[in-house]
Amino acid sequence: MTSLWRRILVTTSILIAGGVAQAAPLSEVEVSEILNVETQQISRTVHEISYQVRVATSYDETVTGLTDTVTSVSPGGEMLDRTVHFEDIAAGGSQVSRDAIPIRLNRRTPFTMDMLQWSFDGELDQNGMEWSSTL
Repeated sequence: MTSLWRRILVTTSILIAGGVAQAAPLSEVEVSEILNVETQQISRTVHEISYQVRVATSYDETVTGLTDTVTSVSPGGEMLDRTVHFEDIAAGGSQVSRDAIPIRLNRRTPFTMDMLQWSFDGELDQNGMEWSSTL
């Protein structure tokens, strides 16, 4: 389904359910901290590092069911698991992920945390009514 049709379908569903359609831009959920929770040396040049992620939201509503999927644009950072999950985040709050993202890093290949791309999915609780959106 194309992005335009998905947006039309979500907007129509919200309006039919009696809710108010609001955009859920990526800028309202962002990674605020990346925490190294475990490091394991695999070989002389390869390490597996597990990271938890702290995200912050500027929404006026509670964010529920938030997941964060990460990809690496560097061949030096192999994602062993791409998704982390979060407890509900109160309006304007922050939360550390329940689980960690393990990344296999090869020191021979350039890698920085700026080479990670983040994608969020969750629900906004608006006056007791929940609706889904990709954040």
